[in-house]
Amino acid sequence: MTHAPPVPLRIAVVGCGAIARSFHLPALASIRGVADHLTVVDRDPGRVAAAEREFRASRAATDHRDVIHEADGAIVAVPQEFHAEVAMDFLRAGVPVLCEKPLATTLEHASALVAAADAGGTVLAVNNTRRFYPAVRAAREWIQSGRLGPIRRVEIHEGASFNWPLAGGSTFGRGGTGKGVLQDVGAHALDMVCWWLGERPRITRYLDDAMGGSEAVARVEFAGDGYAGVVHLSWLSRLPNAFRVEGQQGTVEGGILAWDAIRLTAAGGRSRRLRLRPEVRSFPQVKDHVIANFLGAVRGEGGSASPCRG
Repeated sequence: MTHAPPVPLRIAVVGCGAIARSFHLPALASIRGVADHLTVVDRDPGRVAAAEREFRASRAATDHRDVIHEADGAIVAVPQEFHAEVAMDFLRAGVPVLCEKPLATTLEHASALVAAADAGGTVLAVNNTRRFYPAVRAAREWIQSGRLGPIRRVEIHEGASFNWPLAGGSTFGRGGTGKGVLQDVGAHALDMVCWWLGERPRITRYLDDAMGGSEAVARVEFAGDGYAGVVHLSWLSRLPNAFRVEGQQGTVEGGILAWDAIRLTAAGGRSRRLRLRPEVRSFPQVKDHVIANFLGAVRGEGGSASPCRG
């Protein structure tokens, strides 16, 4: 039996900083039909040239507008203050977009991107990687099934000393350009809450330690119909890195990075460890699944796991 070669896809990666070079580009460069048609874009000539060499890209450019009409899909990995501008240029040309989080720095810009994608019937997704984490996915299945009963409490505690490699200084910028722990880690945690519950709860309280710069510690309290919750985040100290969702009939809890198990507790107190058999067992595999999911959406083979909808 012979297999047809993969249909080539021309993917443009805009922004060749740390997230592109450690996450998106390695995954793309390993895929037949994609690696040979890869375009890298960055305003820094030296940075884009280095990415071109390292990942053997077929083309390099310093302006994303020069490659829009040569791309079947685009991954936007520029500093967050440029997300909306770059993503909008591709969406207006009908090019599917996978954008790093946050989608935009204002609700107005994010809503405009969603509207543009809807108007053009184009894929717009955010790199919400937690949707591929086994424990996070298993927790959602239990919550959505109704077996926990009405949800009463949701907690996520995530923190560790910041050690992500940076290619530039945008993460700690001042004057609204910085990305603190809320937009870095909190974007994932809050997406987990919304994805699990199928709705956006209202924020009841927010605290952080920002004093003119990027916050390193943050606490978000929220509530919905019959439930309340908290997301506690830190770049300075190690927190449990775990979640707990309590329902009237039971509780599900686990480690955010747990690949093989969650814990279920019945309302009466009986507890058991549920072993998982996930496809994803390591962070490198998360990369592959995120990229494969986006490429499938570009090809029209299925929807994105993390779509943006109006």
